[in-house]
Amino acid sequence: QGQPIITRQPFQNNTIPTARLDPVAQKLIQYFPAPNLPGVSNNYTNAANSSGTGTGVAPYFDAKVDFNLNEKNRLFGRVEWTAPYQNGNANFPGPAANGFAQTDANDEWSIIIGDTHTFNSHWVNEFRANYLYGSTKAIGTWGLNKDIDAAVGLSHLSGRDFPQVSIGGLLNMVMGGCCFGRLSNPAEGYTITDDVSYVRGRNIVKFGGGITWERDNAANFNNPSGAFGFSGIFTTNLQGTSPGLGFADLL
Repeated sequence: QGQPIITRQPFQNNTIPTARLDPVAQKLIQYFPAPNLPGVSNNYTNAANSSGTGTGVAPYFDAKVDFNLNEKNRLFGRVEWTAPYQNGNANFPGPAANGFAQTDANDEWSIIIGDTHTFNSHWVNEFRANYLYGSTKAIGTWGLNKDIDAAVGLSHLSGRDFPQVSIGGLLNMVMGGCCFGRLSNPAEGYTITDDVSYVRGRNIVKFGGGITWERDNAANFNNPSGAFGFSGIFTTNLQGTSPGLGFADLL
């Protein structure tokens, strides 16, 4: 008693009145691509990009130096650097493209120095120090620090990605959401080793030790602007004999 009765009666002419349309939904649907296939459903395809593959480059630099300081000391140094960069493609173009459209940018360094010191014909010391550095950025097509709140009419969204919106009953209609989004502060690692070898005739005895320090500050952002799903459940009749439409739920 006193509770509203939900009948879920269809709108007149099966059309949602303009006054009942959600303002956020009206902004979101502007980012859906126009149909490019006949029919009233499953009428869009972007086969060229549906695999999510994209283009990328991977510059690489490698330099090595060996230097005999004197007859007892041999120095060694090596520097490696690479910065793979990948642009992904999505199921459809635009700022609300799904997670496949993310951009991956990496910066990786490896620096090694070493010294081999020969004390005499029996004793040899080998010192190695290695520094590793790596950072990764994976961001959605929308990019960083954009005013997504104003674009879709929602508040407190991340400046990293468009919100993920999936609508039941539509082919490949998942907009936004960078499923693999992450930003990592530099991951670093140090390794220092020192080995001493004793040579006696055909026999060699080696002993030594090392220390390793690593730091990984990766931060993952899965759908940082939220994930919204519209399956059609709210427009299904109470008897369950007439299925709803996800797009109508959104509106």
